[in-house]
Amino acid sequence: MEHHGYERWVTIPDNMEITAPFVKNQFAGGLYAAFMIPMGDFHMWQAFYDYVKNHDKYDIMWAGGDSVHLHGCDGCMEEHLNAINHYLWSGEECDKYMQLDLLLPIKPK
Repeated sequence: MEHHGYERWVTIPDNMEITAPFVKNQFAGGLYAAFMIPMGDFHMWQAFYDYVKNHDKYDIMWAGGDSVHLHGCDGCMEEHLNAINHYLWSGEECDKYMQLDLLLPIKPK
């Protein structure tokens, strides 16, 4: 498997046994602002961040505290939509049809 510097999460049954190198975690969830982008348009993170940062009803809820920057993960996530297509297609076909949701944790002001 290629390493991208990201964790990959999948939903599994609570009673499923996990062996190393895999790790079982619980995700508490929460409120997230979401923005869909085509695969590869990662430059859109900045515009999405700016939009949410200036929103009149919500603040960004950084995982690491009250950071005011978009470096590291800090609770931000990318959700691959229809991720199975990543394994079925390759090259331009994959990039042409794949899309992601950019997710920023938020809280009401």
